[in-house]
Amino acid sequence: MGDYDFIMPIPYTIKKNQSVLYQPFFSQQLNVLGKNLPSVEVINQFISSIPQKFKLVQFNFPNYLIQSESGFEIEEVICQYLDLNQTHEALSAEYSTNAKRQIKKAIKNELKVAEVKDLEVFMSLFEETVGVKLGLLKDNYSRFIQIDECRVAPK
Repeated sequence: MGDYDFIMPIPYTIKKNQSVLYQPFFSQQLNVLGKNLPSVEVINQFISSIPQKFKLVQFNFPNYLIQSESGFEIEEVICQYLDLNQTHEALSAEYSTNAKRQIKKAIKNELKVAEVKDLEVFMSLFEETVGVKLGLLKDNYSRFIQIDECRVAPK
């Protein structure tokens, strides 16, 4: 493996004088990124390379990469994963009975999906419906909005 064939973000913070690697808010998973999908071996190489100063590491990796042999304790968490490298027909064939029922209900009620460019509207809805359950702080939202403002800032 050459330099920069793969990269892995490792966001960290310092809590109570401890260096901690963590899963950023509003990101479901971290992953090793490259032109090709990383193998379990590549993932293990990256995980094994995490400096020892990090006593606590809390990352979510895609389910197919949870076979770590790095010495870290692995906790499997069930999440929804949608592989978009398939046709719509192949994807919809995998939907649960409940998902199919909910889609039929949405169609019957003429639910519309619309693009909203105002992130504040989305964040407000998210905070009221999901963020409250997760216990997210106002600071988490403001950081995310700052990141988005950088993304859409004119050059």
